[in-house]
Amino acid sequence: MKKMKKADAAALYNMLSPAKMTKGDLAAKLKLVAAIIATKAVAEELADREKTLRDKIKPEGYDAIMEKVRANAKVTPEEFNRINDTITKHEREVADGMKKHREAVVEVDMDPWSTEAYNTLIDCNDFSGDQMVMLQRLLMEAPAKEAAGKEGAK
Repeated sequence: MKKMKKADAAALYNMLSPAKMTKGDLAAKLKLVAAIIATKAVAEELADREKTLRDKIKPEGYDAIMEKVRANAKVTPEEFNRINDTITKHEREVADGMKKHREAVVEVDMDPWSTEAYNTLIDCNDFSGDQMVMLQRLLMEAPAKEAAGKEGAK
């Protein structure tokens, strides 16, 4: 079991679910499948919560505003400012409402990956540098408390 924030579990799922593992041994491929399965429920729960929150707290007339935006309708500068303020306020409220849920720590049923399995994943996919660092942190490293406890036991 590995502890991580719900937001990290969701990000991990979103990076791994489209990932390929065409190289490597069966054990590495099974690690990928296990990580996807372990993080899927957390990612879906967080996405559902955000969708529900976004829908339930949207201001009156929000759908009409978004239609104008999607249609790229011509608006006056005053109307543009009002639309911008409404969207910004709504997005801030959604972010505030989701913060404690994103930051909540959950246990994810997955074992740490070997360097070989991680390298195979990286070799088979086109991840950005930030994504590679996040994948390494979430897939390979022991939680800080566990690592400190192991160091103290030596």
